[in-house]
Amino acid sequence: MRYNFTPEQIADPQLGPATQAVRSCVHCGFCTATCPTYVVLGDERDSPRGRIVLMKDMLEKGGAPTKEQVYHIDRCLSCLNCKTACPSSVNYQRLVDQARSHIQDHYKRPLSDRLLRFAIAKVMTRPALVRIGLLLAKVTAPIAAILPGRLGAMARIGLSARPREYAGRVLPLRDAAMEAIAHANAGDVALVFGTEMSGLSNDELARCGIAATIPANDAFSSLNVAAAVQVAAYELRVAAGLSQVWSAPRFSPATHDEIEALHAHARRTLTALRFLKPENPRRLLPRLRRLFGRASLEREEVNILRGILARVDEFVAKADKQ
Repeated sequence: MRYNFTPEQIADPQLGPATQAVRSCVHCGFCTATCPTYVVLGDERDSPRGRIVLMKDMLEKGGAPTKEQVYHIDRCLSCLNCKTACPSSVNYQRLVDQARSHIQDHYKRPLSDRLLRFAIAKVMTRPALVRIGLLLAKVTAPIAAILPGRLGAMARIGLSARPREYAGRVLPLRDAAMEAIAHANAGDVALVFGTEMSGLSNDELARCGIAATIPANDAFSSLNVAAAVQVAAYELRVAAGLSQVWSAPRFSPATHDEIEALHAHARRTLTALRFLKPENPRRLLPRLRRLFGRASLEREEVNILRGILARVDEFVAKADKQ
């Protein structure tokens, strides 16, 4: 990929590896099929290829990134599925880490975002504070639905493959998706996924009103995070009534007269081939008529079949003259 990094940026020990990742990308698009955010959202800016362009522009110019750049880079799950599909071995992890570091240093987030990130960084990394938070969550659960924005949606549905003794309501993911869509009419919904290594802890799952599980094969019940996100996003789409599929084009059906003409033509050709004996037809003609009717032939298909029969007629006529 073409870029306009300065020699100083390329030589920078922090930024240099990121510039190499940009240069390695050939924009082939193989990564898009493995990226859960692109598969679900269909926005080029939410694909690894699109994010690389956004990150390149942001790092080249330096300074404060735009709201659009931050929005789409933040949407990256860092699942790194894209690395498994990339034929150019782009070091996407190094590039996105550098982009997030740049955003942290040069972008002023809204106050609500800063408070949320501060709480996650200071609370979730301290077990004692997490326990206190869980107690507060139980006490304040009745008012969670009226809290504004993402605060009211936090830890609504947690996904886990492992049975838990003290989990709340346990539903198959499809049923949980139906409830999520119904709840979305009144407010936001959050799906909570655990880490790649161990999933959600018991305490984390206890914060969720619903424990959702994917009814997979018991021998292979644990999915990686990216696959679980894709399955969950698909079930939400189905639950939202967005499961319509594309339709094949419909062509003009053959009329009754056209089918009858094909049947008559087939009878003449088969008689000329001595395959059909008029004096002893048995059930050949009724079966052909039944076959043509069951096939629901289109007008063009009838024309093709009659063209084949006409060609057979020509060869039979030549053979008879010899």
